[in-house]
Amino acid sequence: MPSRAVVTGTGLASMVVAFFGGITVVLAAITAALCTGKESHADPEKRYVAGIANGVIYLIGGTLAGSIVLIFNAIPAVLVAALAGLALIGAIVANIRLLADDLSYIEPSVITFLVTASGMSLGGLGSAFWGVVIGLIAYWVLRVGRVTKRTTP
Repeated sequence: MPSRAVVTGTGLASMVVAFFGGITVVLAAITAALCTGKESHADPEKRYVAGIANGVIYLIGGTLAGSIVLIFNAIPAVLVAALAGLALIGAIVANIRLLADDLSYIEPSVITFLVTASGMSLGGLGSAFWGVVIGLIAYWVLRVGRVTKRTTP
């Protein structure tokens, strides 16, 4: 497939948007690759729908970028950080699940990570200490709960 026209077109579009503070226009965005991969649909003939939806959402987001930035500036920074943390919980759990052979370690590992990442300080001790302590307590509580469930008739 000849690519000269596509490369020239995206290059010219990049030059135009650069004058307005935009970033380069590329066709090989990682989200496009993710949206058109096998995870988007089992049938390869229908995967294009997710790619088109991705492009439409980018156009809407780009059009409303100024308003989105103003909204996020109006929200307290702590709330934005909490929302970002909540958004990452699924990815964190999935990666820990890949590493943990014993499933009883998953929840305490996530709790340990979140407490450590919080940066909290209590009694002159930092978040690394409290992450380990609270993670061990979480492991013990969750383990006792599982043992109790198994032994109760």
